Formats: sequence, structure tokens, C-alpha cells
Amino acid sequence: MKNKRIKKAQLSMEVMVYMGFFMLVSAFVIMFLLSEFNSDINRREYMLATQTAGQIDDDVQFVMMAGSGFLANFSIPPKILSNNYKIRFVSSGWLYVDVFDWDTKNRGDLAIFYPTALSNIRPGWDASEGLVNSYSTYVDSDGLMRHEVVIDASKGWIFLNHTQNSSGSYILVK
Repeated sequence: MKNKRIKKAQLSMEVMVYMGFFMLVSAFVIMFLLSEFNSDINRREYMLATQTAGQIDDDVQFVMMAGSGFLANFSIPPKILSNNYKIRFVSSGWLYVDVFDWDTKNRGDLAIFYPTALSNIRPGWDASEGLVNSYSTYVDSDGLMRHEVVIDASKGWIFLNHTQNSSGSYILVK
């Protein structure tokens, strides 16, 4: 009788050890698959943000080459993988695409910077609204004065106007 109980106890212990081992292995497999899924999403987000920056740079170059007086609305994706983003033009000649994490109200994990030949940029004005987008001036780490225009991309379009006045040629952005 004791022998049967020991065998049953041993069998139940072995089953519990095997179940624990397989649960541990399956947990590691699930964690690996989830990390691969997340890295795939990050790669896609990076690729789409880079394509968007390239598209915007192409639009800006087109407006510059078209000459003074040319203005146009260009369509841009309103979201990148269902995430909001902002476009920043900096007078240092860089274009930034910042994908935002709206849960934390901070810039997200992704900020693409893209070189552009544009260093003369001004914010757009609207007679009824005044200044349409965010404009700031700051001194960078090299001690140079920089201008930055920030555009919310959720509208799905960007307005570019090549303008010239007595101080030179510049792009108005809305």
C-alpha cells in the first residue's frame, strides 16, 4: 500500500516538474515573439518616418526650384502607424520628424532628422488666426542663432510658399 502511494506521489511530482518546465519554456518563447513583433513595428515606424521626411524634403526642394511666388499645398500622411507626429524645420538645414507618444505627452522614441538645403524658413500667417504654427529662436551648442518652425501633421497637408523680399528669399510654411 505504501509503495503505491509513493509511486503516485512521485508521478504527481514529475508531472508538476514537467508542467513547470514547459510553462517556463513557453513563457520565454512568448517573450521572444513579442519582442520580435515590437522590433518589427519600430522598424516600420522608422521606415515610414524616413519616407515622410524624404517626401517633405522633395516638396521643399520643388518649391525652391520653382522660384519666387510659387505656392502649393502638399499632402502628407496625417499619422505614422496611427501615431501623431510633428515636423520641425530648423534653420541649420535640418528637417525633423518627431513621432509623439501622446500617452506621456512627450516626444516618442523616434525622431528622424533629415538634411535639407533649406536654411531660410519662416512660419506661415493667416489673417484670421495670426501665427499658424509654432516658431522659436534659440542659440545652439555652437553659439549660433537658430530658427525653428514646428508643424502639426495631423491636418494631412503642408503649405509651402516661396517668397522673396528685400532681405532675401525664404520659404513660408503653414
